[in-house]
Amino acid sequence: MSNEATNEPWRTIVGRPRIWQGVGLTLLGVLWLTLAAFGSEPWRWIVGAAWVAIGVLLLSVAVFDRRHGRGRYAATPLVVRAPERPVDVTGSSQR
Repeated sequence: MSNEATNEPWRTIVGRPRIWQGVGLTLLGVLWLTLAAFGSEPWRWIVGAAWVAIGVLLLSVAVFDRRHGRGRYAATPLVVRAPERPVDVTGSSQR
């Protein structure tokens, strides 16, 4: 969880997820639903749907954070720029 004080409700629910966490939980839910198709118990469908819902929620919050430079992605630069050329402070040009 983050130490930042925010009024955003999803921040208190999911914290600061990474994209791989959302993808992993979504894939776990899809795998669980695939295995539930071979079984006959209805609880497998419920658990699989819950994993998918949690994974999609985490993934959407992580993508939102990355786009807006917040949460775990606060220090990630959104635009990669070429380095600036140093200014010649001596006044001489060597051409």
